[in-house]
Parts: sequence; C-alpha cells; structure tokens
Amino acid sequence: MAKQVATPKQTAGGGFSFENKVGAYYAVLMLRGQAPFALGHGTIIQMGFHRRGDGWFLDDFLLTLESSVGEHRYAFSVKSSPQFTKSSAPADFVRAAWEQFLHEGSEQFIAGTDMLGLITAPHPDPPKQAVQELLRKAREQDASALAKRITKRRYASAIERRLFASFACPGDLAQARGVDDSRTGKLLAHVIVKELDFENAVSENESGAVGGLSGPCGRRLLRRCWSPLAFSAGDCGRGACCWGIPRPGPSARAAPVSASLKRPSGLPR
Repeated sequence: MAKQVATPKQTAGGGFSFENKVGAYYAVLMLRGQAPFALGHGTIIQMGFHRRGDGWFLDDFLLTLESSVGEHRYAFSVKSSPQFTKSSAPADFVRAAWEQFLHEGSEQFIAGTDMLGLITAPHPDPPKQAVQELLRKAREQDASALAKRITKRRYASAIERRLFASFACPGDLAQARGVDDSRTGKLLAHVIVKELDFENAVSENESGAVGGLSGPCGRRLLRRCWSPLAFSAGDCGRGACCWGIPRPGPSARAAPVSASLKRPSGLPR
C-alpha cells in the first residue's frame, strides 16, 4: 500500500500557500469553463480534496473533467518544490502511481480514461524538457515500442533514458504482480506533470488566472474571488470535500457557470 505522502500544508515554508493557490487556480478554470490540460479531456466539472478515503493514493486534488466522450479523473499530488532530477523521478510518486495503476489496494482508476499527476513548482532545464518529452513519447506509441526505442541514443536523450528507468515498477510490486519494463510506458502514458509558479515573487499563473476574463468587470470579479478561493481551498485541505458545477438534466436550462459553482465559504457575493 502506498504510504501517505506529506501534503504541502504539512511541510514547512510556503507549501501551504502553494496548495491553496493551486486549488484557487483550478477553481477559476472551472468557473471559466476553460480546459486545464491539452489532452482533449474537456473541462473541470468537479474538484475533490484529499480523497484517500475514496481509494486515491495521489490525493491532494482529484479533478473530474468532462468531454464529449465522457468523464476523466485526474488524481494529483501537490509539491511546492521541483521533484525531478536529471536522473530520477520522485520515488514516492512513482510507487503511488504504480499501486493506483495496478489496483493494489484500491479499485479506483480506469486505464485509458484517468490520469495520475504531479503538480510542482517549475523545474530547471534540464530536466524540465526531458520530463515532458518522455511523457509525450509514451502517449504517442505502444509501451513495448517505447521500451525498445528508449535505449537508442538517436531517439532519446540520456536524461530521458534515466527518467524512464526511474519510472520502473518498484521491485517488490513488480515481482508480486509480474510487471516488467515493457509496461513502464503504459504507466507513463497516464502520467501528467504540471508546473505552476506560485512560489515566485511575481506569478504568471496567478496573473493569468485573475486576469483571464475579458473586460475590467470580469478581471475585478476574479481578483475579488482569488483570495477567498485560496483560503477556502485551505479549509478543504483539512478534510475531504469537493466543489463542483451541477449538470442540468436534458430538459433543464443550464445556469451560468459563475452562478452554479457550489459556493465555498468566504466567496464574495
């Protein structure tokens, strides 16, 4: 069973603020009906906080997205510092991801539909580009093909090869479940790493969120909402809860997105 990884709010320094702002950021994208990721999985309809009790090992945030083909769940661990090095992925994340992927102690996660993610502060380059390039290659081909090609120097950098090796299934779990390196690519195809710069003195992500609506009225509204949303995300961090946008029935008239959000306490009216 994956050990419970300390959440940002449990660590010293700016982690608590980072996790709050991550929550506020995705709440704003949900309010705006904006797709948060470039994978064609649609827009956010629900945000869950700390859902380990529901069987999610990466449990800081659980985002439910909806597209034309159905729902997709993105389970995230949130860290306020860079997590990758030029030689390895974070071991606690890799183990939790494999246990979720293999349904080791939980039935949550649907391969081909759901994603397992890590939200961090920005990484230096290297390894920044190598991480994203490896994930892109895993999504674009069969896992067995990736396992063969990744060893070729003309196909992948040395950093990509080391990162690929660090994503291998942990030894005890691999032996118990009969997993070899040919399946590493299958896991990687379901991994997403998102960088947000909320620890920077000037945050482009925060500015983009509060300034994203057109017109001065929209920008003023989001600026008023930003801090209460961040504080409310912190309140949710103390226990499992969720925010969401109710979906109308076939004969119901859809309410405006800004009006249909389940309002967290402290949000200005």
